[in-house]
Amino acid sequence: MRDREKIAALIPAAGYSSRMGDFKPLIKLNGITVIENSIAGFIKAGIHNVRVITGHRSDEITPVLDRIGIRYIINKGFDSGMFSSIVAGLKEIVNDTDGFFLLPGDMPLVKPRTIEIILEEFKKSSAAVLYPAFRGERGHPPLITGKCFDKILSADLSSNLRSVLSEFENESADVDVIDRSILMDIDTPEELDKAKEYIKRGDIPTLDECAALFTKYKADERVIRH
Repeated sequence: MRDREKIAALIPAAGYSSRMGDFKPLIKLNGITVIENSIAGFIKAGIHNVRVITGHRSDEITPVLDRIGIRYIINKGFDSGMFSSIVAGLKEIVNDTDGFFLLPGDMPLVKPRTIEIILEEFKKSSAAVLYPAFRGERGHPPLITGKCFDKILSADLSSNLRSVLSEFENESADVDVIDRSILMDIDTPEELDKAKEYIKRGDIPTLDECAALFTKYKADERVIRH
């Protein structure tokens, strides 16, 4: 059984937000900033070793992180892309963790229960990577274990995480979750509007989340029609 207490979370938030037209980490969503929403899911799920990787406009994000007591890493080479932020973050935690969740900073709606389900699977699994999956589609945040650390740290910064983790595909597993938000980022104003509508639903599942629930629990056809 693996130790969930030695699991961290890395949240890259170093990019330019060019498609949004506004600085995504500090946009208000559900009464707090996007980056605070991204952090909150981990804290509620019991993951307290959360690190945010900053770069562009770092001096504006770090006061928010200081206020809520979250550690951060400044990636001076953020122009190289998100993979450079992942490497910068992993270097800070590599000696103290058995694995880390990776959540881009513009995916702030992942449910704490989703993180808990992945942690539960981690305790009994030997997988190198555990991917949350909604209706057969992988999303974020994957839980990347120590088996992958050396490969990530030795890869060229011009690489990307997907290609590095593809080397561990035969050792990886999908974890089914009833959480559409693992596929939802907020790159554009239109996606931000969709995120706001999703939040308004509270605990009410969307139609596709209902469909996933029916499949998981093998609901009777009469129930589905009703």
